[in-house]
Amino acid sequence: MHREQGAELGRGDPGGGQTAPVRDRAQSVRGLLQEEEQALVGLGHGPILTEAADPRPPHFTSEVRLPVNEAPGLPLARKILAAQPFSALLGARLTAFGGGEAILELDIRDDLLQQYGYVHGGVLGYAADKAPTFAAGPMVDARLVTAGFTIDHLGPAEGDVPRAHARVVRAGRTRVVCHAT
Repeated sequence: MHREQGAELGRGDPGGGQTAPVRDRAQSVRGLLQEEEQALVGLGHGPILTEAADPRPPHFTSEVRLPVNEAPGLPLARKILAAQPFSALLGARLTAFGGGEAILELDIRDDLLQQYGYVHGGVLGYAADKAPTFAAGPMVDARLVTAGFTIDHLGPAEGDVPRAHARVVRAGRTRVVCHAT
């Protein structure tokens, strides 16, 4: 039964466990991350450690902070976001990126609403997760993932364009703490 389930999920294919479109998209994102790494090194960052010798996550050896919207990485960050299938499905877009901040926006469609007509909490959770990831990315390894997050819904999201504004609160050696509103 495990073998059959694995084959259904694409784990049994000869391409290393991914279907061709997913594998191609992953290679595309890796290429974009390599471009971003080269751009950051050009801005004065020390070498970016992508293969750490110890279990600690890689990090930059110096920090460059630019004002929001003046970071040369905004077009590249937008390409990286667009290459993520779930982000594309939701129609997410970055409107600001840099200086330890990121702003992510979504257009609300009927299929993103819950039964009472409000934006579904899962969509808001996505924005609360994704915006901080982009804010934190330049502070550490651009391949970071979320270790955890907490969200408090103080009321239903209203309007046509929900916006998540994330900023880095503290960038440590192994973790970056962000706040998003």
